[in-house]
Amino acid sequence: MKNLIFFSVLLMFSLASFASLAAGTQSHAQIKSVAATFVEQQIASLPGEITYKIEDIDQRIAMPACDNLEAFLPHGSQLIGKTAIGVRCPTKNGWSIFIPVQIKIRLQLLISAQQLPL
Repeated sequence: MKNLIFFSVLLMFSLASFASLAAGTQSHAQIKSVAATFVEQQIASLPGEITYKIEDIDQRIAMPACDNLEAFLPHGSQLIGKTAIGVRCPTKNGWSIFIPVQIKIRLQLLISAQQLPL
């Protein structure tokens, strides 16, 4: 009996999730894709070997669907280390979300073994 109740509740939550997707919520995959494209454009001219990882968006977050997503770098942020990329919907009653990103830059540098004369 307990299993039947558990599966009934699970089915209700699953149906509610699918209903919200059908109601026009923004795809998290599309948001991450816009953020990834922005990061790739910004790091293209940087020297060295650059890798990045975009964190997953919390599945409980649901935003209205948007046709024109814009990625941006929040004021005061840099494209190195642990940072965030903003993605927004610029329409009236739009929204914005900040996605955690980790960017690593690997460079080959020369280091002096002793002090250089001035």
